[in-house]
Amino acid sequence: MAGNESVEEFLRSARELVDLIFTDDMGYFDSLPEVVDRELATPLAGLLNALSDDCELEDVVGAAKLVVEVAVQIQSALPPELAALIGNLERGRQELQSDR
Repeated sequence: MAGNESVEEFLRSARELVDLIFTDDMGYFDSLPEVVDRELATPLAGLLNALSDDCELEDVVGAAKLVVEVAVQIQSALPPELAALIGNLERGRQELQSDR
């Protein structure tokens, strides 16, 4: 079982990412390059849904893995801030996996 600290850090990284993207005015999302918008919209929405109040950790981990897998394919188009947050998410996910 993953340690509570690892779980909290992973969930914090996931929330930080979706909070950047899904603001009230969606300004950041709308400013993303078209390829990023097109490719990451659905995986990021899945991560947002997985982070609901009744979320299961495994659902969040799966959604995060999908975000990272897609992001790797369009890495050159990612703005630096978004790339850093996705990197944090992946590090947190890997730490969870290593704690098991």
